[in-house]
Amino acid sequence: MKIFMILFVCIQNAAAPLDQTCIIEEFYKPYNSINQCLAYANSLSSSTPKDVYMTAFCTEKEII
Repeated sequence: MKIFMILFVCIQNAAAPLDQTCIIEEFYKPYNSINQCLAYANSLSSSTPKDVYMTAFCTEKEII
């Protein structure tokens, strides 16, 4: 099983076009557990500036 983190980062800026305010990033860093992945996601979100909003989820997938 491999564990992946999908990260959504959005910047709140009224002057920016909507299609350029959010990005989706996939992290392929090796995690040993879902909890380890979630802890890393929480550490990333705690260090973001006030106008940046971030959410992430971790998923497990069997690679064949």
